[in-house]
Amino acid sequence: MAEEPQANSSEQQRVDQFMRMASALHEDGKLEHAEATYRRILFMQPNNAEALYLLGEISMRKGRHEDAIRLINKAIACGGHEPVFFFSLACAYHGAGRLKEAVEYYHKIIERDSRAVEARNNLGCVLQTQEDLAGAEREYRAALQIDAEFSPAHYNLGRLLDDRGEVDEAILHYRRALVRAPDHQDCLNR
Repeated sequence: MAEEPQANSSEQQRVDQFMRMASALHEDGKLEHAEATYRRILFMQPNNAEALYLLGEISMRKGRHEDAIRLINKAIACGGHEPVFFFSLACAYHGAGRLKEAVEYYHKIIERDSRAVEARNNLGCVLQTQEDLAGAEREYRAALQIDAEFSPAHYNLGRLLDDRGEVDEAILHYRRALVRAPDHQDCLNR
């Protein structure tokens, strides 16, 4: 694969300036403006992994999961190998209903970092959707072994146990979830 020619210094300075601007807009929730700025960066540097990834994040937040998958995959192909890229790709697959791919990427993340608590919790959610309740329970409990206070895993495990009729243990997990997230509406409604 041929390398992209190095950007000249002034072009790189402009890209860096646009990236700072886009990041600030993104953080402020001004997604339309951030998206336009990331696209401007990609016009100058079509293989800018960071801009591709962040544009994918915006697509995911807007519910355009297939766009997010395409953009994040391209970011990874362009050298973006940060763990967050793979985590976001798994989330995009999950959001798109492509559960097999989501499971595959959550497993890849866990293979790289067995202590990836959010990946374990999200994998549990996908497995629960696929009705692999034993696998989901295993992942929620593994997440809680890593971080005993991780409220999403407490809530999800509580929901699984509650659905299975194990109400007493479910209540314990709901209570643990509420310690860290006292306004957790789903948990309060259970």
